[in-house]
Amino acid sequence: MTTSRTNEDKILLIEGARQIGKSYIIRDVGTELYDNYVEINFVEDDAGDKIFKNVRTTEEFYLNLSMVAGSKIWTDMKTHWSSLMKFSIIRNF
Repeated sequence: MTTSRTNEDKILLIEGARQIGKSYIIRDVGTELYDNYVEINFVEDDAGDKIFKNVRTTEEFYLNLSMVAGSKIWTDMKTHWSSLMKFSIIRNF
């Protein structure tokens, strides 16, 4: 697998049928290529909604996420990504 990293913020939205391996692939890539892999499931994790509570800046968001995840998420917010974050929700259609 070839990857490239930049200093730009990136968001990837993955949608698809249930039980086809979406989470497995993200988890595998996250643990293999990043210093920290954090997975927050808003359905199962009571602490998930606290990440966004009273957040006014990006730095506050990452600090809250670090407290919930139990690890430092962003080592140097200006130059280096060290983490992959996965937020899981189940949408009812």
